[in-house]
Amino acid sequence: MSSGLKARMVKHRVFLVEKQPILLHGITRLINGQPDLEVCGDCEEGATAFANIEAINPDVMIVDLPLKRSASCTLIKSLVELDPKLAILVLASDEDALYTVQCLQAGAVGLVMKKEPMESILLAIRRILEGQVYLSNSLKAKLVRAMAGSRKADVSSGSRNHDESAVWGLFRQGLGTGQSSTP
Repeated sequence: MSSGLKARMVKHRVFLVEKQPILLHGITRLINGQPDLEVCGDCEEGATAFANIEAINPDVMIVDLPLKRSASCTLIKSLVELDPKLAILVLASDEDALYTVQCLQAGAVGLVMKKEPMESILLAIRRILEGQVYLSNSLKAKLVRAMAGSRKADVSSGSRNHDESAVWGLFRQGLGTGQSSTP
């Protein structure tokens, strides 16, 4: 590639909402090491992200789920209402796995579990920039296990709780199947 083409290559802008300095530093280095991506800003809380989003104008926002849970979904929903083209990727821990369904309902288009390799973040960013939904493999496995368990309970009791119904609804819409993370 000529130096003129390199200079004109547009980098996708990524904004990070992350409270933990070590994770923030690691994710920033990972993203900035890519020829097609750059971190355009970061903050520790959702309110700051929301207040600055229009000025920063990122293509992707990565939101760490340990923000207060209601604040995470509210932030995601508000960001999507403000900028429907903004692709939101959520980082979640195992404890938050089933809660992530609510993040998808709020408008997130990608979910990466924190125990996944760091490169999963890059794969997720690129997939959601292509307009796909990304779910990390470990999350898909947890959701399928939860659905299988809830289906057995559904057959025997005739009812589902709100989260189980939400998971089934998302899978009926095709999220987490053909549009997901496997290469």
